[in-house]
Amino acid sequence: MIELTLRYNFGFSSLVGVYLATGPQYNWYLGSRNLKYAGESIGSLERSTFSWNVGAGVTLLSHLQVGVTYNIAMGETGKLGGVGDVIKEFDVKNNTWQVRLAYLF
Repeated sequence: MIELTLRYNFGFSSLVGVYLATGPQYNWYLGSRNLKYAGESIGSLERSTFSWNVGAGVTLLSHLQVGVTYNIAMGETGKLGGVGDVIKEFDVKNNTWQVRLAYLF
């Protein structure tokens, strides 16, 4: 994963601060790209994906950070289909939430 994040900090005091962050993220999928159900192929995943992150968090005591980021897929993550007449082929996007906890030395 390669992530480039622009972040702006709001310092309310030496004890508490808030930050907003945004930026692009590029991922590579390292596992099996074939999706199977009951031994039958039902789709595949892309080798890599591009997404955009938006997030916010809190800095406490200048060392502890807690934050939340939402990752928005900018293209398809994979394709599903081929399960008889039940599912027609369609594109899949994988949007995710990330929770961050960090201690800064």
